[in-house]
Amino acid sequence: MWRHLSLLLSSVAFVVALLGSTPLGDAARSTVGKVVPFASKAGFATRAGFAANSGKLNGHLSSPSPGPGQIPVVGPNGTLPPALGAVGPAGPQGPQGAKGSAGPAGSAGPAGPPGVAQLQLVSKTAAVYTLSQTEVLCPAGKHVLSGGYVGPVTASVVASVPNNDSTGWYASLTFPNSPQNVTVYALCALTTNSP
Repeated sequence: MWRHLSLLLSSVAFVVALLGSTPLGDAARSTVGKVVPFASKAGFATRAGFAANSGKLNGHLSSPSPGPGQIPVVGPNGTLPPALGAVGPAGPQGPQGAKGSAGPAGSAGPAGPPGVAQLQLVSKTAAVYTLSQTEVLCPAGKHVLSGGYVGPVTASVVASVPNNDSTGWYASLTFPNSPQNVTVYALCALTTNSP
């Protein structure tokens, strides 16, 4: 290609020299002036310019087996070169983040079971004869939770129960001998279902 271009330019120069300052010679000189810069640019674009810039990114060459300062290229198997090394282990856990703002208040839960308050143990002792029927009452406003009695080991228990309205404890015992002392106890409290 360069030989053909040199031959062309030589021929044109010969024609220009032959025609001298005639109008045809002036036209030939003008044409040569346009052809030579174009030829120079074309040569740069097709040869030197491409060779200097091909395969580079920001001045760095790419390679499937990269060295220092080169860009690694994914191989035919879709992975990076083994020379880059395996993926490293996970790093340590970072520091705890800042505490978040308080969330909205939740809805009210269901009502709990009946509760008690102001527990109080009351008792009553009586000297009884063959049959003991003794009742101990809770203070006003309180209800009995449980109860019992203390009596002689020779006694036979007829009943040991809450009274009819759960405001005290009732015990009934029989004795082979009389008189005998019997103490009846009641554990009382304020409850949420108290009338």
